[in-house]
Amino acid sequence: MTVNIVFNALTFDGNNVTTDWLFPFPGVRPEYIVCTFTDADGTVTELPPAAYEVTLNPPVDPNPTSIGGKVKFPLSGPPMTNSQKLTVERRLPPNQLVSLSNQGIMYPKVIEQEFDYLTMLDQDESFNNDRSFRVGPQDDPPAILPPAAARANRAAVFDAAGNLTPGAGAPITAFVSPVMEPVVGAATLDLARYLMGVSLPTVVNTTGVTITQVYNRQIVNLTGNAFYNVNVGDPTGFDATFWVVLFNNDNRGKTINVFGTASFILWPGQFVWIFQSGATPPVWMRTRPGRWKPDTVPQFFVDPLLGVDTNDGLSTGGQALKTIQKAIDIVSFQVDNPEAVINLSNGTYNLTQGIVVNPSSPVGIIIIGNVSSPQNVVITASTSMALMTAIDNGVLYLSGVTLSFANATVAGNCAVSTQGGQLIIDRVNFGNAHSGIHMLAHINGVVTVIGEVHTITGVDFAYHLQAFSGGAISYYPPAVTLEGPVTSNGGWAVLQAGSIWCGASIPFTGLANYPGIQYTSLLNGVLFLSGTVFPGTPGTTGSGGQAVA
Repeated sequence: MTVNIVFNALTFDGNNVTTDWLFPFPGVRPEYIVCTFTDADGTVTELPPAAYEVTLNPPVDPNPTSIGGKVKFPLSGPPMTNSQKLTVERRLPPNQLVSLSNQGIMYPKVIEQEFDYLTMLDQDESFNNDRSFRVGPQDDPPAILPPAAARANRAAVFDAAGNLTPGAGAPITAFVSPVMEPVVGAATLDLARYLMGVSLPTVVNTTGVTITQVYNRQIVNLTGNAFYNVNVGDPTGFDATFWVVLFNNDNRGKTINVFGTASFILWPGQFVWIFQSGATPPVWMRTRPGRWKPDTVPQFFVDPLLGVDTNDGLSTGGQALKTIQKAIDIVSFQVDNPEAVINLSNGTYNLTQGIVVNPSSPVGIIIIGNVSSPQNVVITASTSMALMTAIDNGVLYLSGVTLSFANATVAGNCAVSTQGGQLIIDRVNFGNAHSGIHMLAHINGVVTVIGEVHTITGVDFAYHLQAFSGGAISYYPPAVTLEGPVTSNGGWAVLQAGSIWCGASIPFTGLANYPGIQYTSLLNGVLFLSGTVFPGTPGTTGSGGQAVA
């Protein structure tokens, strides 16, 4: 026959129906037909002969070679989908099995069949040659490749003569897109990631660390359940494009020390981006984390013996703060939460200035000492001041402490609410105030007493309660105890254009220890006793003052 079909392979697309695939080229023998399967992901697999079945068409006389046939695939299961392909290819072994003897019989069909085979063999090689890399006719034949040992684990490159050879590869610029050239030319892998917009690597850190150039363009995940320092040194030692993100993924604060800037605490859940300004000489710039917004009410701890005011105060003992004022400063200027709790360890807290809660603080500050033994937590001072003050609508809840000046000669006020401030007293002991007041409300300030009140041994004060100029005191302790001798140069309560509201029949013990007057109500002051009898001699009213039993 004449072999006029010049191809020896055909690729079929699946259609969810067909399993018999007809091919038009000569196959010679079924075992010479090879099938290759391409799946939906583009993966190409040469199928084993058992995976398909080949049927060749019978030859048509007078042609000795058959033309065409079919491949059945798959043999079972669902047919190929439209995202799958089957390639049917003829691969002839390069052999010649016909022998012609001298003066023997020569059959024309045999000779023609061998010519057909040789032609088809040439077609198979042409099919492979068309899919190989070739040099043009104008080039000299290329050099032979070096042996396998010289090529192993090397890149395929072209040398100066254009021959294929193993090597590390020459810089490529001509064949790289202009958009990708900065990525290819990046000095570091991190810079290449950044230019491509790929997520940056995260470095986990559990202890104190000094940030160096190796942290360039990375996110540092600060963990470890510990309070520690993170230091960033002189920017002259860093690349001009250096930057780093510090993320506190912990339940403790971290002190961030950046060269040339003030240190600050990075609170849990906060992050800061540190980068160079581009100025000469270089200086660090950073974002501002802002106030800490915790998910729950934050708990701070103060210990006058073991604490240190450079701590974060989020743990006890040596990790606590030393002074109440430092805790107040942190809560007032670094925390954004409706409430914050300051826990006081047993001990004596000597104030150099009074504690003030004002609108710069959260909605409410809660200070808690030892609620079962308030005498073990003493807030005191050696100079005249107001020990605790709620002012300008600030809110302070105070529990489990003793308020007392250092000796009976220091004049001061223990707890003050003024200018709309609110002060809640719960299980608080009161000691020396000399000519001062234990609890004072004025200029629309409000004091609310809800827990037991004690005045302790050797107490000297002017008044236990004072309300004037619109101040109001809601006095509802479940019990009041006077312990030991009490000295007073005034009385238990005094009102001047203010008001005091009492709970019904508050029980007082130790009344014989109090020498002062029960109350003085002046200048339109109003006292609602509701059946309560204050300690001391009978009270008086004057200048519009009222005392309603």
